[in-house]
Amino acid sequence: MDRRTFIAGATGFGLLGAARAFAGTQTPPRLRFGVISDLHLKDAKSCARYARALRWFDAQRADAVLCCGDLTDWGLSHQLKMVADTWRAVFPGDRRSDGAPIARLFLYGDHDNGGYAHHHFGSFEAAQRLYGFTAAEVEAMAIRQSGAARRWEEAFGEAYEPIFVREVKGYRFVLANFTMDGGAANPRGDNTPGAEARLAALARDPSKPFFYAQHRVYRGTMGGAEMTGLDDGRATAMLAQHPNCVAFCGHAHRTLTDEKMIWQGAFTAVEAPSLAYVTQANGRENARTIDEARARQGVTPLLPTYPMTVPEQGLLVSVWDDQISFERWDFRCDARLGAAWTLPLGAAAAQPYAPESRAAAMPAPRFPAGARAVVTRGANENREREPIDQYRVSFPAAVSTATSPRALDYEVRAFVGAAATPAVTRLVYSDRCARPEAEETLPVVCPFAVDEFPVGAHVRFEVRARNAFGRCGAPLEVAG
Repeated sequence: MDRRTFIAGATGFGLLGAARAFAGTQTPPRLRFGVISDLHLKDAKSCARYARALRWFDAQRADAVLCCGDLTDWGLSHQLKMVADTWRAVFPGDRRSDGAPIARLFLYGDHDNGGYAHHHFGSFEAAQRLYGFTAAEVEAMAIRQSGAARRWEEAFGEAYEPIFVREVKGYRFVLANFTMDGGAANPRGDNTPGAEARLAALARDPSKPFFYAQHRVYRGTMGGAEMTGLDDGRATAMLAQHPNCVAFCGHAHRTLTDEKMIWQGAFTAVEAPSLAYVTQANGRENARTIDEARARQGVTPLLPTYPMTVPEQGLLVSVWDDQISFERWDFRCDARLGAAWTLPLGAAAAQPYAPESRAAAMPAPRFPAGARAVVTRGANENREREPIDQYRVSFPAAVSTATSPRALDYEVRAFVGAAATPAVTRLVYSDRCARPEAEETLPVVCPFAVDEFPVGAHVRFEVRARNAFGRCGAPLEVAG
């Protein structure tokens, strides 16, 4: 079946359906479910984040909650029990607070079933400090070592399968657990053996979407060249045969404020965000690592890393005959992270989230009217808390308007004298880029070491706001 066959078989209003806003939909959806990932449960604080998300889905009357793996942080059965117990506390008997049923659609990630109990600790001291367990007790509770199926059945009271198939209100969910079984065909857990045959054997309505989930990121889909945590590509090739598939994954911990986290091609792929922390793409001054050339030179970044531990993000997915809506939410702030993504199901040519057309159509961000960049010079600490003589370029965040999107990051270029070519170019994130837009109230800062430029040189700077696809708006200019 090709994509045209699927879309022709789906009912709806085509592009009119795509334009219908989530909040303005008059009829209730046929299915509504929450999507989260990477809980990394290990203590009371992480359990509280997880429970807060579940309670929000309860308030939205979700029919199911999908979690794309990394339920636990250290891969211990003790932590898996925390996942199950918290679910039962919010949804006793798999029932919402109004008494309606809610389905738990969970699967293992690499932290759960990849042997993380050993290499994640380095030693058993962390588990001993947090829980008081002995090394022998931790060894016995490691999910991979003590049995993934056994530990799943103990925690959730249901039989374990490498590939779960669930049906919720007439819609199919195929959940591929992370597993390193399969020998030479699957040495790193990049795919779930048997998934292709399981999909081929399933009877499905070709006019309806079905949902697939795994932990690792589908290679060649969302995020582009900067995406990390990719699988080996076999899942992408498999799902390309199923144009009515909407596939979710976790693992990458990317923010839902990044518009590249939804992708359309031969199927649709969406990144499920983490409840624990956000990790941004590398190469920015406040990312985990800077560019490879500077790393080889032993250069220490001048900014601390992006504050990763704050956002708690998830999706509310609503399914109608003619469209699917993905509402992006921050549970900690109880606020939207951007306009809902709306996927039309009824028009043969409509692929609003195909990356090439989206990159061409998305406008560049704009700075607020009257915005100015400011440069200061002085001794400031680098990431290793060493004092370095720096230029620090500060500027306001570029938020969305009726005609331009919110910036994802910023390009700052430094020119020496009257040169037309920049001597140094930096990329930097706003510290609030993963939070709801209303919190973008602080200046963005991009540093340059003074010794990067000739002694006594006149240095001037240009600042450009970039959208998720790297398109830059008009610059702010300032002299150092």
